[in-house]
Amino acid sequence: MRLKKGDWLRVWALARVSTTAQANVEHGSLEQQKNMMKRWAQEQTNKTGTTFDLRDEHIIEEDISGRASSVHKRTGLNSIRRAIRQGECDVLVIEKIDRLARDQNLARTILQEAADHGVLVYEIESGLIDMRDRGSRLGFNIKNMMAEEYSLDLEEKITKKLREAMVNNGKGVSTCAVLGLDPHPVRAGFYVKVPEEIVVVQDIYEQFCILRSYTALAEYCSQKGYRSKPRIIKEKIVRGERVAARKVGGETMCPKYLRALLTNPKLHGGSSFKDTWNQFPQLQDEDQNVRWEYAHGPVIDKALCDRVMTTIREIEGQRLRISESRGVYLLSGVLVDANGNKFYGSRAKAGQFHYYVCGKTGARLPADLMDDVVIKRVKEYLQSSDLMRGILETALKHQNVGLPAIDAEMAKIKGRIKNLEDVVERFSTSLRESALSGVANIPEVCAALLGEKKKAQADLAAEQAKLDDFARRRERIKNQQAGRTIETYLQQALAKFDEKSDLMKKRIVQAIVPQVIVKSEEEIVLMINPEPSDVCHIGGKEVVLKEEERDGRDLNPRPPA
Repeated sequence: MRLKKGDWLRVWALARVSTTAQANVEHGSLEQQKNMMKRWAQEQTNKTGTTFDLRDEHIIEEDISGRASSVHKRTGLNSIRRAIRQGECDVLVIEKIDRLARDQNLARTILQEAADHGVLVYEIESGLIDMRDRGSRLGFNIKNMMAEEYSLDLEEKITKKLREAMVNNGKGVSTCAVLGLDPHPVRAGFYVKVPEEIVVVQDIYEQFCILRSYTALAEYCSQKGYRSKPRIIKEKIVRGERVAARKVGGETMCPKYLRALLTNPKLHGGSSFKDTWNQFPQLQDEDQNVRWEYAHGPVIDKALCDRVMTTIREIEGQRLRISESRGVYLLSGVLVDANGNKFYGSRAKAGQFHYYVCGKTGARLPADLMDDVVIKRVKEYLQSSDLMRGILETALKHQNVGLPAIDAEMAKIKGRIKNLEDVVERFSTSLRESALSGVANIPEVCAALLGEKKKAQADLAAEQAKLDDFARRRERIKNQQAGRTIETYLQQALAKFDEKSDLMKKRIVQAIVPQVIVKSEEEIVLMINPEPSDVCHIGGKEVVLKEEERDGRDLNPRPPA
C-alpha cells in the first residue's frame, strides 16, 4: 500500500504487558504505550499528509502473557485479527515486536495475515515491517526470536530463584496474611504464628471432620462468632487510578472461604511442586515432585491435617460422582456479557444443576441450554463452511492415503520381478552353452549354474507372491472406498464429535468460537473465527444477520467528503 496525501487510514493499536501488576503501575507501561501510539499517529499524519485515524476504542489493552500457552485467553488480540480479516483495519501499530507476542509462530502468522489483507504493520521502534524487504524481514526474525527466548529465559530464572528460596529457606511465594498466621514484621517471605487465632483454626478443622459439610461448618462458625482474617490492603494504582488503602476481611465465613482455609498449605506447614528443571533430583519422588517445608512449621497437627484432607476427598468424590456427566464447562471463560464481563461454570443444589455465572454482575445462565445452542451452531458451521470440506477433499484426492504407497511398492516389485526373470533366462542360456561347449568339468559347471538358477527362481516366486498380496490389498481398499463421498465422511466426522470427551469438545468449540456474547436473556452472539458474528436465539430459533444489518452501523466508516 502506497501512502498518498489525503488518504484516510483506520489504525488499530495493541498495548500489552505481561501481568496485571505491571498494568497497575502508576505511569506504567500500558499508559506509556497508549500515549506513545497516539503521538505516533499524529506525527505520521503531519509527516505524510495521510490521516492515521487512531480512535480510543481501537487501542486494545492486554495485561496477559504473550506466550503460546496464553493465546486462547487473548481476546483483545483476537479482536484485532478479526478486524484485519474483515477489512476493518488498514494499519496495525505496536511499540515493539514482543508486545505482539512472545511466540515466534504466532507473531509470524499475524504478520502474514496482515500482509494477505493489505494491512500495514508498524513498530514504533523501527518503523514499517515489510516482509517483502530482506532487511526488514531479517530484523523482524531476529527480534521475534529474541522476544520468545527472553520470555523463556526469564520464566526459568524467576521460577528457579523462587524454588531455591522455598526449598532452602522455607520462604513463601507471597506473604498474605491467613487466619493463624501474620506476615513477619521484618523478614519478607516469612510468617509468625498468632496463638489466639490458631485455637480457632484448630476448632474449625476438628468440627469439619465431624460435620463433613462446608455449609454446616459455615453455620457452626457463624454461631461461634468466628470471622475471616482482617487485613489491610495497601494503596495501589489500578489502570492509572489511585485506589486508597482499605481494610478487608473480618466477615462471616462462607463455604468457599472455609474450603480454602482447610486446604491452605501454609497451615499444613509445607507443600510440593513439579521439579520441571530438575533442580533438586535428590528430593524428588517417583512423580518428580519435590516437598518443601515452611520456616514457621505446621500450624495444625499433621494427623488432623491428614484427616481433613481425607474427608475432603471423600465428600468431593461423592459430588464428583453426582455431577460426573459435567466435568467440563465448554464456554467457561469465553462466555461474556455485552460489557465484556466473563462467565464461568458453577454448580448448584449439590451438583444437580449447572450454570454459567458472571462474578461481577451475578447473572446466571443454564449451562446445558447454552452448550446445546453453541454446539449446534458449531456443527452447522463445520458442515457448511469450506474448512472441513477442504480437509476431506485433500484426504480423498487419492481415495485413500494407502493407495499411492501400495502402487509405488507394486511398481518396485514388478521391476525386481523383471530383473529376476532376466537372470533366470541368462542362467538357462548359460546351461545350454555349457552343455554344448564340451568342457572337461561340465558336471560341476552345470551343477553350479543350476543351483544359482533355482535360487533366482525362488526369489522370483517370493516377489510374485508379494505382488499378488499387494494386489489383493489394493482391491480390498478400493472396494471399501467405493461409494464414499465427501458428504458421507462429513457426516461421520460430525457424528464422532458427540463421542469426544468433554475436555476435547471444549478445545474444539473454543478453537472455532473464541468468544460468545450474551446480548440479552434470549439472544447470544457467536464470534465464529474467521467468519463474521452469528446471532443465535437461545429459545430455539436462530437468525444469522447479514453484514450490513449488524447493530445498525457501517463497519467501514469513512469521513464525509
